[in-house]
Amino acid sequence: MTNYWVKNIRTIDNEDSKEVLKEIDILRVMVKLRLNPEGKHDKIIMDLLDNILQLTNQTDLLELNEKLEQLTIYSQKLLKEEWERVKKESRKGKEIKIT
Repeated sequence: MTNYWVKNIRTIDNEDSKEVLKEIDILRVMVKLRLNPEGKHDKIIMDLLDNILQLTNQTDLLELNEKLEQLTIYSQKLLKEEWERVKKESRKGKEIKIT
């Protein structure tokens, strides 16, 4: 969503851009609240979310796209890690602590 919005930012008027930024910030906070501040991939994702928000106010689309790509990669890693944990719990029949 952010990537699409940033590419089209020049066509959005100031009032609409404020609303979009507000929505992006709300979504960023909601995602961060669901992450584990002690988790390896979670920490990286939280940092990337903060960096991406700052980059939406700048004109360096190359850096923004790079951070968005990193966010995708680390989100996939986190989801894979969680999926493996859930599968393992399912086989063992008990909850496994995240380290």
